Amino acid sequence: MKSLIFSTCALILLVGIIIYNGIYIKNVTSDLIEKAENITYENKKSTEEFRKLWEENEHKICISVSHKDIDNINLALSVLEAKQKSGESDSFNEYSALLREYINEIKNKERLHIDNVV
Repeated sequence: MKSLIFSTCALILLVGIIIYNGIYIKNVTSDLIEKAENITYENKKSTEEFRKLWEENEHKICISVSHKDIDNINLALSVLEAKQKSGESDSFNEYSALLREYINEIKNKERLHIDNVV
């Protein structure tokens, strides 16, 4: 009987953690997408704000997200920052769109849906 109660509590705790993680990732990625949409070539502050938000949440996100996805975001963000510093505006908008796509990919992979469970 004790093992049944313990197993039930462990299962409830696990389900709660999974739901919390899904909600957390959804909220953070929504904030990141909003910041990423404001990134422009002329406005370096928008890139700095995105970097700050990203660095605040990256270590928490990487617990449940593929490191390849994290690396993709870091790479796109680094290219955007390098283009701003060098004064090279070509393909800036493409990398900005790519950054948003990578964040959307994380959001879609981590949402609670039957396709992601199976």
